[in-house]
Amino acid sequence: MPAGAVLVVDDLQWADPTSLVFLASVLARLPRLAAVLAFRPDEQARDPTASTTAAATALAGIREFRDVVTVALGPLPDEGLDALVGDAGLAAALRAETDRTPFAVAEVLRELAARGVAVAGVDGRWQPRDAAAVTLALQVGRQGQRRAVRRR
Repeated sequence: MPAGAVLVVDDLQWADPTSLVFLASVLARLPRLAAVLAFRPDEQARDPTASTTAAATALAGIREFRDVVTVALGPLPDEGLDALVGDAGLAAALRAETDRTPFAVAEVLRELAARGVAVAGVDGRWQPRDAAAVTLALQVGRQGQRRAVRRR
């Protein structure tokens, strides 16, 4: 195994039991292979399927033969959101109508940019082009939360 190789697996919570066993086997047999396993523990907790049990079992097994560092990512803190958005009204809309995860915030900003109502300023922070941006951010954020609730 070449030095510096990394295996990256995203959305591990959706992996089937066979894939999880394979993953655990690979990590057991290749101790120099670094791995980043990303999953949403809240998704695992809500999904009572065998896959969730298999994911928990596989992760417990990996912990037996590998050092594991857990990094919990939560919502963007106020200072993080303020560093991203240079307008107090737009930042307040993102705080109010998203779960403040980077994905949710990025999706609202992407939609605002696609509609031409927000742009990245010279300092890299997002700015509304007009007053409609804040209203639209509230609507888009609310719609995103509704989709997430329906999906769950």
